[in-house]
Amino acid sequence: MQNWLWFLLLTILSLSLFFYNYHKIKSPHVLLFWLFISGLSYLLELIIFVVFDSYSYHPHVFADSFNDSVLGAITSQAFSVPIALTFISSSDYRLRWKAGLVVVFFLIEQFFLYLGVYQHFWWRTWYTAIILTIAIPLGRKWYISLEQARSPRLYFITLFFVIYTILASLVWGLSSILNLLTMHPGWFDETSRDNVFGFSIYLWIAAAFYTCVIFYQYGNIMLMVGTALFLFLMERTMTSTGLLIFHPQWLIYLTPFVHVINMRLMGGIYKKYFPSFAFWHFKNSSV
Repeated sequence: MQNWLWFLLLTILSLSLFFYNYHKIKSPHVLLFWLFISGLSYLLELIIFVVFDSYSYHPHVFADSFNDSVLGAITSQAFSVPIALTFISSSDYRLRWKAGLVVVFFLIEQFFLYLGVYQHFWWRTWYTAIILTIAIPLGRKWYISLEQARSPRLYFITLFFVIYTILASLVWGLSSILNLLTMHPGWFDETSRDNVFGFSIYLWIAAAFYTCVIFYQYGNIMLMVGTALFLFLMERTMTSTGLLIFHPQWLIYLTPFVHVINMRLMGGIYKKYFPSFAFWHFKNSSV
């Protein structure tokens, strides 16, 4: 069986679980929470996988070994783990269900190691089990807080990670798959690893600006345009130093429009499905 088929199978099973859960709960919180957990998983991967080289995946889709490994990581950190945590957090399951989830992921990781489609360097499977054991009760508390609208800070943080997940996934596709833009901060000798690390840091900045505009001033088109132009100036500065490269170079002049469109689309969806999360709601209510 081809290596990539195992990752595809895991992704299909994860998405099937997500759609089942979404249909059962019938709440947009399910989607919001999934993308939020994915953003947290991306952050964890940036630290242990990109920076500290904890493990590698081998779906054998891309010739570049690191980009191939990133594709496998996306299967795990954007789909299987976040969707499973969303499933277990969105309902009040008993302890045996939660323990069963930890055991299932322990066995999946061991099975992937056995198949040779996944490889540990300094990471160990029981590290995953510990993280999941901690994440399950914390995830349940976070989900309940989303449902009960307890704190504007909680929604701000959630929105930030949702936006970061979307931007990071989009830019990785444009950069690593389509090769339309590349980043060269010079932190790693491996070009593809350096590229992923550089964009991860920049997208944290971009996501922070997006989040502030959408959360506090969505609908203020002048602020959106101003934010887009500020990000464009950052990108223009990076291209002038060789840190950021567009292929072809004229693509950089499209980025302000892309930023405005992103903020409009993300903000529109956010306000439509999560109107009670708006800042004015918290400012003018006793919640």
